[in-house]
Amino acid sequence: MPRRVRKSRCQPTSAPPSPAAASTRRTTPRVGRLSRRSILASTPARGAVEAVAAAHEYGLVGLLSNCSVPELVGRTLIRSALSRDSFDQIVSSVACGWRKPDRRAFETVARQLAVPVDRLVYVGDTPATDGGIEACGGTFIDVTDTPLSRLPDCLNEVCRTV
Repeated sequence: MPRRVRKSRCQPTSAPPSPAAASTRRTTPRVGRLSRRSILASTPARGAVEAVAAAHEYGLVGLLSNCSVPELVGRTLIRSALSRDSFDQIVSSVACGWRKPDRRAFETVARQLAVPVDRLVYVGDTPATDGGIEACGGTFIDVTDTPLSRLPDCLNEVCRTV
């Protein structure tokens, strides 16, 4: 069942996954004491470098952008404090053919990260699009409610519940 992190509480609003889902997840590779997950970032913002670094402590980090201009994501990263090397995978809608909240956009980045789509934690600022991860069983962290400075604590709480 999808989980949403809102109001800086960092607690999923629904119950943790069922025991059947948990037994399937035990077969995923482990990173440290946590099951492998992927954290996705959307918009570079103040504190994004530290947030991406913190996300790497919990698993692979991808970027999924609703960009419709070829190579714009790469050019934007060149002008930011982040780089292509900050991410394990970068997917844009122009490259994959689907825009968020279409589940196929999230499935594409999950496939490229080699993790199940329901293991994604999406960090974004637009619930209408970025929150589409919840329809795939993943978790959405809304940075308009949870500042990037709180992301490490938030990820710790979210990743611990699964």
